[in-house]
Amino acid sequence: MNRYEISEDGTEVLDTRTGRVWRKNLGSKQTFYALAELIDDAGWRVPTIGELLTLIDYTTYGPATEFPFESADTRLWSCTAFAGSPNYGWAIGCYGGDTFQLRKDSVLSVLYVRGRE
Repeated sequence: MNRYEISEDGTEVLDTRTGRVWRKNLGSKQTFYALAELIDDAGWRVPTIGELLTLIDYTTYGPATEFPFESADTRLWSCTAFAGSPNYGWAIGCYGGDTFQLRKDSVLSVLYVRGRE
């Protein structure tokens, strides 16, 4: 069984391990400061760094995930602020599975999720 099941219309991806539903296509690139405005009535939200890490498979590289991204070199914001500095937030690189802190005014892609946190 494939871990990721794409919906019939191709817009959503079910992670059969976690039960979370992800939007297949990335949202527009945003700064961390704009993330709070990206929650909608249908329950879509920006994931935590922990939720993004569930997509990473450290046994693979380039990309370090089987998630059906449009681009393997995707870097994604999480909604998790970096506790060490109010000007930084956590992000993840899907090519190598690395996590990093980045200035909140940096512009990265956003992947939306709904389901359990």
